[in-house]
Amino acid sequence: MLIDATVYPANSTYVTNIVNMTKTILNMADTNCAHLQCPLYHSQTVPPALLKHQRTLEDSLVAGGCDVMSRVSLHFDKSQARASDTRMAVQLCLAVTSNSFATNRWKENSVFQKCSIGPVPLIRVSDMIGP
Repeated sequence: MLIDATVYPANSTYVTNIVNMTKTILNMADTNCAHLQCPLYHSQTVPPALLKHQRTLEDSLVAGGCDVMSRVSLHFDKSQARASDTRMAVQLCLAVTSNSFATNRWKENSVFQKCSIGPVPLIRVSDMIGP
């Protein structure tokens, strides 16, 4: 399961519902894992808010019996990006699993071992489709 919190949603009820659903799914089976893309700093936020949002996600998941200790760096390939593209080349992510099981099959996964994903190509902003 993927949770993209790169730009943290303003709707706290939405965030709460997503995190609660994630906790439920992770605690259903030891084969379930969530890839959580952590909030990134951008011009519409301030560092204290960024840290608060990160902690809100982590604290809620931990309270729901999840393991948030597997940090993963998501590396982007910006070789095709324009010079004006200010998006970060690296993003912190969490590989979240459940603490409800005696074993964790995900710990042997190469992503968990290397703590790294990528390089992943970035799509140009002009090619993005949205509302």
